[in-house]
Amino acid sequence: MAGSRPRRPYTYAGSRHRMPYRNSIAHAAVVIDALERWFPEYAARHTDGLVAPQGIVSSVEGGWPRTSASPVSGTGADRRPRLAGNRRPARAGA
Repeated sequence: MAGSRPRRPYTYAGSRHRMPYRNSIAHAAVVIDALERWFPEYAARHTDGLVAPQGIVSSVEGGWPRTSASPVSGTGADRRPRLAGNRRPARAGA
């Protein structure tokens, strides 16, 4: 999956009180929320005439249903910002 896959320590639901705990799925939700709030700002800064570039978080991947007590150490989110036709990728974040 293209996108972000932060790595976190292994964790287990029954050991939250005994070992470092950080749920990568919950952390990915914070990142996804920030991206969703950023996309309209990005579009507003880069709109040129009728062309307004957009972005989307199109999928999230993490965890295994067969081991629901053990969330994975990384959760991925595929994000796709789109550029206006007159923008170069190097200037996309400007």
